[in-house]
Amino acid sequence: MSEATTLIKELSPAQLSRLFTSLGLVFDSGIQLSEGLELLRNSSATDREQQLLAAMAKGSSIGGRLSDAASQTGGLPPYALALLRVAEQTGQLASTCHALAVYYDKRDRLATAIRSALFYPLAMMVAIFVVVVMLLTQAMPIFDQVLAQFGFEMSGMASAFLSAGRWLRGAALWLSSIAFGLIVLVFVLRQLPIGKRFFSWFYEWNPVTSSLSFRLSLQRLMLGFSTMLRSGMTPQAAMEFVTDLIDDSRVRSRLGIVQLGLSEGLSFQKAFDDSQLVPADSQLLVAVGFRTGSNAEAFEQIANRLEVSTERQMMSLVSAIEPTLVAIMTVLVGVILLSVMLPLLGVLTNM
Repeated sequence: MSEATTLIKELSPAQLSRLFTSLGLVFDSGIQLSEGLELLRNSSATDREQQLLAAMAKGSSIGGRLSDAASQTGGLPPYALALLRVAEQTGQLASTCHALAVYYDKRDRLATAIRSALFYPLAMMVAIFVVVVMLLTQAMPIFDQVLAQFGFEMSGMASAFLSAGRWLRGAALWLSSIAFGLIVLVFVLRQLPIGKRFFSWFYEWNPVTSSLSFRLSLQRLMLGFSTMLRSGMTPQAAMEFVTDLIDDSRVRSRLGIVQLGLSEGLSFQKAFDDSQLVPADSQLLVAVGFRTGSNAEAFEQIANRLEVSTERQMMSLVSAIEPTLVAIMTVLVGVILLSVMLPLLGVLTNM
């Protein structure tokens, strides 16, 4: 591999879902693998996908493994590479690719739902800020001029708002620079490990999003277990890889109890029960899954339940935030307007 092929940025969940769906169809079709990969490369939508598929096609044509070619090229996360290696050993490449496609499709839909849930509150906050700034910097001076024409000056709260508007207009350049700097800082921190850890910590321990963080990490864990078990991996082996899927330290802690129980010789089901990792309403499902050998399906069902409850929780959170922001905006605008309208009305009635 040339050095250029090692610099492919990791594909997004949507791209990974599309890629593994296509790979699963290739394995199901029975056509020669290198031919199928070349076909996929020619129809790929992005350069990164084309580079990755070209490397995989080259590796398969010389008898190499797909996972080795993908590992050297980049583009696939460690979790997907680990499952591909297991699938190559167990002969479950087709089913593993389909399982990975489902996994990354769910992750993409979850990320989309989170972005959609956050967009409206953020838009409302920006709207409140813009309206308040416009009132203070544009409307208040006009009211001040009107009162001055009648020989009066603003006092009390109205005078404070007028002073705040003048200060905002005078410091507009500095405030814009600070806001731009903060946006750049947030963007840079999101790309750095220390920034990602900070945002993850804030998301986990913020009282508003704490429960949501736990559920999202638990859902990824359940999906990870389901996908790994479908690929032919044993539950004990799956434990070595699922930790990388978890952001929430509380889920990591409970998973550590499972690992400790396994090291002490407990069965996987018993270790799971002791950790209280699975919600109470799903523990029976796990027990039945292990007894019947359908534990992959059981974990998938738990993930689906968590997905539904998580979406409901996000919608409830948005439903609570929306009227709160509207109330804040109404109060702020009302106080600013009343602070100047009441004195103005008093002047007019005394004329």
